[in-house]
Amino acid sequence: DVMYWLSIYHHPLYIFELKDIVGNLSGDQLLMTINNLKIRFFVEGEGMLAQTPMIRSFFAKRLIDKVNQEIIDSSPDFLARYPLLITHAKARVRKDQNKIFLQSIIAKLKSYWGFSQAQEKLESILKLPKNRLAGYTAGNIINLLRQLEYYHFEDQVFSDLMIKNADFRGIYLLNVFFSGSELSNC
Repeated sequence: DVMYWLSIYHHPLYIFELKDIVGNLSGDQLLMTINNLKIRFFVEGEGMLAQTPMIRSFFAKRLIDKVNQEIIDSSPDFLARYPLLITHAKARVRKDQNKIFLQSIIAKLKSYWGFSQAQEKLESILKLPKNRLAGYTAGNIINLLRQLEYYHFEDQVFSDLMIKNADFRGIYLLNVFFSGSELSNC
């Protein structure tokens, strides 16, 4: 978990920030994990932690590959566990996340299916049963749809979804319905 989160943030994080992000580890477990990662040279730093560029690239590529396969299989797991874009991060971090994760995933999906089928596949994931759209899934799909050229959000129904970390900045949302949806960090 720690390695994927560091890869997603792409910039050094304070240990206390990492503790807030990786909520499933106690403070002692996190410190032990960090020490083990330092011994293996997977992370560096004292107050702030960062991955070496080679390690960061490895985990980013692994995350991209897993998300692509989950989209193909309509089986969100990493899509639910990790946001591909942190909407409250600094602009330069969002720009990096957009380029590294969102644009890479869209490029792979378009080369696999083409524009129209990639769009249909992403939209079909938003129509999965609500119990399969946990965590960051809906927000990630919305952020991926945003990457498609000429995609319009008008007349979409995003009702009864848990939408976390969707970036709606600069999007025209005419007749888009969010009734019953939980929007978080959007």
